[in-house]
Amino acid sequence: MARMKEPKKASIGTVLKAVNSLGRVVASVGERMVTKEDVRNYATKNDVETIVEKAKEEILAVVRPIEKAVDKDAVTVVAHEKRIIKIERQLAIK
Repeated sequence: MARMKEPKKASIGTVLKAVNSLGRVVASVGERMVTKEDVRNYATKNDVETIVEKAKEEILAVVRPIEKAVDKDAVTVVAHEKRIIKIERQLAIK
């Protein structure tokens, strides 16, 4: 069997240094930690949804007229296509 190493005994000075170092780390975390007060003015999920909905409506206000114009052009093209087909059929019959 493998022999287990005996733990080293630390001197009081080493333990105090470690405790002191740990205390500084804890203090540093405490200084950088975010609190509820810090995030109170951040946007909430509802705020973001409202902003997105407003932006969506602004975009749609610009896109809808373009969409209608494209649809009218598409209908015109289809209407002309039907007329051309009718004319071609009439010419083919004669």
